[in-house]
Amino acid sequence: MTSLYKYSCTRCAPGCDVCTDMSPCLFTRNVVIKVLILILTIIVIVFIIIASGIIFRLKESKAIKSGSPIFLLLMSFGGILMCLQLFVMFPDANEVLCMLLPWPYHLGFVLMYGALLLKTWRISIIFRKGQFKKVHLPDRTLLRHMAMIMAVAFGYLVAWTAANNDFSQMKKTSSGLKFVMCTENWWSYSAYGMEIVMLLFGVYLCFTVRKAPATFNESKHITWSIYNAILLSTFILIVNYFTAETVGPDLIYSMTFLNCQVVVTMTLVLIFVPKFYAVYMKIEIRRRDSLPTVTGKLKSRSSSSQHRSIAVQTTLNGEDLEGKNVRTRELKISHSLDLSTNGTLSPLFKNGNKN
Repeated sequence: MTSLYKYSCTRCAPGCDVCTDMSPCLFTRNVVIKVLILILTIIVIVFIIIASGIIFRLKESKAIKSGSPIFLLLMSFGGILMCLQLFVMFPDANEVLCMLLPWPYHLGFVLMYGALLLKTWRISIIFRKGQFKKVHLPDRTLLRHMAMIMAVAFGYLVAWTAANNDFSQMKKTSSGLKFVMCTENWWSYSAYGMEIVMLLFGVYLCFTVRKAPATFNESKHITWSIYNAILLSTFILIVNYFTAETVGPDLIYSMTFLNCQVVVTMTLVLIFVPKFYAVYMKIEIRRRDSLPTVTGKLKSRSSSSQHRSIAVQTTLNGEDLEGKNVRTRELKISHSLDLSTNGTLSPLFKNGNKN
């Protein structure tokens, strides 16, 4: 009778099927890591918004206009969408959040890199095979192509959401603690595969425009950003796949943040910073009233495959430049070659190419 009152049963810790003591069975996420990553993500979004405002304000500048401002803004919006996945992952995973998780990342990826590749494709069409052709590819036409690409991505995500029954699953860390993780299946693997194909097509486009005039040639920076996205992002996804499940959701959240920095931040820095620097250099040139003549040559290929050159001269003070070290960046060809928003070559250059 005494032993009956000496022992009593208590509830197991939450998530435990069986237990011998009150040891936890569920993984407890590190709040400091979660909050720090979310704050850094918010800072990245704020910088993207500031960069978008600068692009909109300087949209008539040669350096910005040559990069198609509307598509630079679309890239920014796509980058913000991709960053929103970290807000979805901030709470503990559940069926609803796991169902929503693919939407901001994949839609943002297609919008960001689709805009980048479309404007590169327009340059590739205009300067195909080294010949400057009269091509009518206005922004409106490219935006229609962009809308079709986004419609395909949207349809894929709708099918993905409708076909999936289980969006989350229970996993265990190496120490035996349980946590809920969003399911990875062939839908997600197929989406990553199609995005890699999209990036490889971007590498091909960069190869085709590598000899375009400097005002239009972003191939070097675009190639760097695509290589970063392919190599580093693939490495992060592999590490995440093989180790995160056994370490826990804190590592998954951290690796997702790193992947976002590779795919979003590094790409936007590589594309935007050279343009802002070019704008800054032009402002400095305007302020230096003592600059003499700036002379440059642009080589092009005529229909007879013979090389010709067009001399472009801008006189500021009428002095001779021989023997002086003056930088002549985009200013050398900006008066002769201009890719306007209607996607055609300027008449001045077309007339010069016929002579």
